[in-house]
Amino acid sequence: MTIHRVKRGETLSRVAREHGILPTALAADNGLTEGEALTEGQALLISLPGRTYHVRAGDTPRSIAARNGLTLGALLRENPPLCRGEELYEGMTLTLSRAAPPRTSLVVTGVAEAETDGETLRPVLPYLTFLALLSCRLGPNGELTPPADAAAVAATRAGGAVPLLGLCFRGETAAEEEATAAEFYGSETAARTAAEALSSLLTERGYGGVFLDLPFVPTACEGAHRSFVMLLRRRLGHAATVMLSQPPPAEPKEALRALGRAAGALSLETYGFSSRYGRPEPEAPYDKVAAAVRVAAEAVRPQKLLLGLSTRATDFPVGGGAGRVFPAAEVTRLAAERGAAIALDPVGRHAYLAYEEEGGRRIAFFEDAGTLLEKLSLLEPYGLCGVTLYPAVHLSPSLLATLSAAGRIVRAHGG
Repeated sequence: MTIHRVKRGETLSRVAREHGILPTALAADNGLTEGEALTEGQALLISLPGRTYHVRAGDTPRSIAARNGLTLGALLRENPPLCRGEELYEGMTLTLSRAAPPRTSLVVTGVAEAETDGETLRPVLPYLTFLALLSCRLGPNGELTPPADAAAVAATRAGGAVPLLGLCFRGETAAEEEATAAEFYGSETAARTAAEALSSLLTERGYGGVFLDLPFVPTACEGAHRSFVMLLRRRLGHAATVMLSQPPPAEPKEALRALGRAAGALSLETYGFSSRYGRPEPEAPYDKVAAAVRVAAEAVRPQKLLLGLSTRATDFPVGGGAGRVFPAAEVTRLAAERGAAIALDPVGRHAYLAYEEEGGRRIAFFEDAGTLLEKLSLLEPYGLCGVTLYPAVHLSPSLLATLSAAGRIVRAHGG
């Protein structure tokens, strides 16, 4: 597997010929059509197929998978168009395996809103181990306000991933969430009330665990917070996953070590840094992500750690002003519309698009296949078990294909 950055004037056919692969395979891995124009600087995943299969009349994805000793999920992951709902046709070439299969196993947690419909989730589910569905609200007395999640839970389980109940404190702002947290952890009974309610809710709705999205815990409440996490693990039992979303540490503190012992898994939110340039800035410059991974791996057993990756583009006006956020998958379309090229920040090692818009110049930073692959390369040296993708529904086909090529995605059930 390698990454090709498009040069001015290159076409998909020319890039495919240069790397000795079929244009159809290159297009499929990167979510393109064969005649689609490429954008200068665009990152293309180049992954050589090993075993292939030519579709016959009457074939279905399930029958092809069974005939070739694969799970349905594995076949879908190797052929992104099938994940996106493309119909089979006679003579179609499918990839059964890659020429260089990934060496490592990868736990992949996606994050999505609980109200997301099944059709929107379907393309990403074959690539996920867990899907955290936000957001169940936790009140100051331990009471829960669950979301309308029935369709998303059913789709997640049908797609072979394990649904996790995303839990956050009640509040519309960070200050309100912090106030709720202080009241919750100051109560003698709230934690037990919440643990009992969560145990019942998980069983009732078919969840496989919880994803604690609780970043606004007052410093004075850190001990009570760890006790709540441990209480949940005891009450929910070994069959349930207790995963905690955690801001990246600046240094290995004993509090982080203790929290790592308490939680079943920690997902590092390594996508909110500031670049040395100031704004505009990439959300996750490589040097700061690498430093956070190193520090966390010193404090917490690495097999419990997941690297958080954003699927959003952050778009800022040059010279200051409010930024905006949109799916990273839309950047290449924006580049084509503006006649601009995608470039790579040599310091943050982050992809960006600089373009003119009415009112001035803007810079959009985002993860593409090349920058994602570079961050994924941090997992094996430090022993991290996987990644968390936020939000999962914004993943472009090329990012999904890069993820699949980088590791054997762990699946709890359904292939």
